[in-house]
Amino acid sequence: MTGAPQRDNIAQSLNAAAQALDQLEHALRAAGFPEGTDAYQRMAEVLLAQRLYPDSLDPQLIGGFEHIGQTAGRIYGILRPYTAVMLRLAPLGPQPHDTVGTVPTDTTAARSAVIAELRRRGRRGASRSVLVRATGLAADVVQSVLDSVVDDGHAHVRRTGDARSYILALPEGEAPTSASRRPTRPTRGRR
Repeated sequence: MTGAPQRDNIAQSLNAAAQALDQLEHALRAAGFPEGTDAYQRMAEVLLAQRLYPDSLDPQLIGGFEHIGQTAGRIYGILRPYTAVMLRLAPLGPQPHDTVGTVPTDTTAARSAVIAELRRRGRRGASRSVLVRATGLAADVVQSVLDSVVDDGHAHVRRTGDARSYILALPEGEAPTSASRRPTRPTRGRR
């Protein structure tokens, strides 16, 4: 007997959610979000490359980079909760047979998110679990990105016991600190 009212509640919920999501999608498309992605990716690539130049250490330029990083962080803070919700809802749609239960991930966006978080953390670096929480990406996606950036030399692994953290490679001339570096002087009790 409770089936009809419950079904009606579900139908109303689905209708309201569909309207809200359709409206959000329309607003994003009308604002040019899909077309703007390439331009923002190119902008990020240029700025991240320029940040590695020795001239970028000029205090005025550093201030500009910091401003961009802070603004990007605020924008990410606004958008991330929305993308997290969409990632949760996306599996409700039909999935191709070979990817049932998985949400496709844009590897460029995932790489950008992980690198941005590593850049924000600087020499502290971050573990995989910290990067998963900070980016909202799945653990296997973060690990895949980390493997890729280590393989191509954009990041290094720092090991402390069984723990691993990842740090971005530093500009030429600066050496990253490494947990595996041997002391330059003998330790107490050894000669």
